[in-house]
Amino acid sequence: MVCERGRRIRGADRLGWCLLARFWSRWREPLTLVQPATVLRWRRTSWWWHLRRHRRRRGGRPRIDRELQALIQRMATENRLWGSMRIVGVLRDLGFKVSNSTVRRYRAAVRRPPPTQHWATFLHNHGPYLREALRDELRQRTRRLLEMLLGSPPASTAGEPSDLWPIEMLS
Repeated sequence: MVCERGRRIRGADRLGWCLLARFWSRWREPLTLVQPATVLRWRRTSWWWHLRRHRRRRGGRPRIDRELQALIQRMATENRLWGSMRIVGVLRDLGFKVSNSTVRRYRAAVRRPPPTQHWATFLHNHGPYLREALRDELRQRTRRLLEMLLGSPPASTAGEPSDLWPIEMLS
């Protein structure tokens, strides 16, 4: 659009006049470039332009069907050890063409349950038994070490100790 003095009026100019008309009650007095009716028309059309712009679909990868989304989530839930690449391979075998990033996006929506037992719970449940087993093992190794240091070798089946009895004691 060209105004009467030959200047071009761009979209930013129109937006500025629309904002000015909205927030300043005496906006019509300094108008020399355009008529007040033109500013009002711009204001009406700018609202529809704004709505059209925000309703318009953006570019990028097309969305997948909800059934395929549900299938990806079901596969990820039922086969927790499968990675995204394995799910992509199975879907390709079934005739679906999806990328790894798409599968990762819909796999992330699947909540993974917390582990059934943490280390703290395991130690709380089995701690007394573990302590007793470690105590018995320590007693046995200490007894073997003292026997080896004090020189009382264990009796062999022949009645005489072998030459390798210190090594046998440490194992």
